[in-house]
Amino acid sequence: MEKVVVNSYEEFAQLLGKQIGVSDYVEMGQDRINQFADATLDHQWIHVDPERAELESPYGCTIVHGYLTLSMLPYMWNQIIEVWSCRESGSENSSGCMDGEHYKSSWNHQDRDKIPDSD
Repeated sequence: MEKVVVNSYEEFAQLLGKQIGVSDYVEMGQDRINQFADATLDHQWIHVDPERAELESPYGCTIVHGYLTLSMLPYMWNQIIEVWSCRESGSENSSGCMDGEHYKSSWNHQDRDKIPDSD
């Protein structure tokens, strides 16, 4: 399948609800998993200890980090589609994370029964 090229928001909007394409397979080997664990400091045994995972994991092997799976989306996306512009008229630019800046996260736990509906 040929890569789809999008030159405007309107062209992108026309793809809504349609299959745009299918990427190639990407192998998620233990070396990649270990490198991701090093990069994210997430060394849980279920990801990085094949011997223990073979014995204790319900899968009988290590599993890929969820965020590693998500981080592969831009690579696979780029095999399918090339987007040159997708900004609507009047939309603002947002700044990204800059090198050398400091970031932190704040999380709150809420009882799921008390979270307001988003509908």
